[in-house]
Amino acid sequence: MIRRILFPIDFSVPCDAVAPFAEAMARRFHAELIILRVAPMSGLAWFDPSSEPALIDPEELKPDLEPRLDDAFRKEFANLQVRRVMELGEAAEAIARFAETQGVDLIMMPTRGDGPPRRLLIGSVTAKVLHDAQCPVWTCVHTDSQAQQGAHTQTVLCAIDKTPQSTPVMQWAADFTDQLGGILKLVHVIPDTDDWSPSPNELTALRNERRRRIESSQRQAGVSAPSAIVVGKVGPEVCGQAKAVKSDYIVVGRGRLHDTPGRFGTHAYDIIRHAPCPVISV
Repeated sequence: MIRRILFPIDFSVPCDAVAPFAEAMARRFHAELIILRVAPMSGLAWFDPSSEPALIDPEELKPDLEPRLDDAFRKEFANLQVRRVMELGEAAEAIARFAETQGVDLIMMPTRGDGPPRRLLIGSVTAKVLHDAQCPVWTCVHTDSQAQQGAHTQTVLCAIDKTPQSTPVMQWAADFTDQLGGILKLVHVIPDTDDWSPSPNELTALRNERRRRIESSQRQAGVSAPSAIVVGKVGPEVCGQAKAVKSDYIVVGRGRLHDTPGRFGTHAYDIIRHAPCPVISV
């Protein structure tokens, strides 16, 4: 399923931290690893105090940038099938476009970026890629920990909601887990609100209704996995469940943002920010 991994880099510390995870994923799936460096089209100029500023053709910068790209992660990605590509343009657009046109199966990016506001854990480029990319996107907050090397049976937690979009997300998570040789678990959160106080009987009925929906989705997807139904805030509850089952990955659905404005921003961003393990957004 994962045969081509895209690893966009900007020679930053966050990218260096993701490299061990990219190496482990590529090695685990015997995948081609594409290192992509996007050089910006704007803001490129040389300033000579004795003359007027002169804009430089971005193409002229390639000879200076390509040697650094060619040397990037030579040691870390030794014995892997690696391709290095230089693109010009706006970073997020170039990454999403390259992934779509080149048949990329997974994009792996640092969660924190250089764009404003820096205080956010999700950088501006990563946020745009999460919004625009057609393929799954891997992100991780805790890149200070060692990448999983597959030494143990890995647990994948898939967060599902009550919409039909959960079925393909569940299928992707099941296929991914099978190829890992891991264990798949499902979690569904019934979101609470400040003015919502169901009686015990109402809550039991709601849990039963949601469980019937989940079982129907599982049958449709051909997925067999235990599920937990919890009540609370979506982000904290999913992350809490991930800690409880010691998951190695969380799989979440990004949804169709133009159909459900804010849905991904409300829940999936929150999960990514607080997840105890890498998050793959499908």
